[in-house]
Amino acid sequence: MRIRDGHLETFFQNPDQIFTRNIPTFRELHGGTSIQVPLALNEGNWCGFGHSSSFDERGIGGQEVAFEANDTIIVSYDVPNSTEAKQRGVWYGVAASLFVRPAVRAR
Repeated sequence: MRIRDGHLETFFQNPDQIFTRNIPTFRELHGGTSIQVPLALNEGNWCGFGHSSSFDERGIGGQEVAFEANDTIIVSYDVPNSTEAKQRGVWYGVAASLFVRPAVRAR
């Protein structure tokens, strides 16, 4: 989600894909650690602005997504419960993070 000037725009991965994953993968995180994952909304398979992009489309509905100073970004990561996750002891649930892009200071 992006909040800009009091307006909310929601983006989500395009659910109309042939597959959601092609191999089981995982990242192990120990307590007190974190990871950074690029949020590449212009690289295809995302929905927003009332449109969904295909895997090979740049932007969404012909419009590129940009983050500007003072934008508030809320990212939610959802790992659905599945038989495979239970069998392999994989965590499932929802995690979220909030980021406010700071304004650039003039020099």
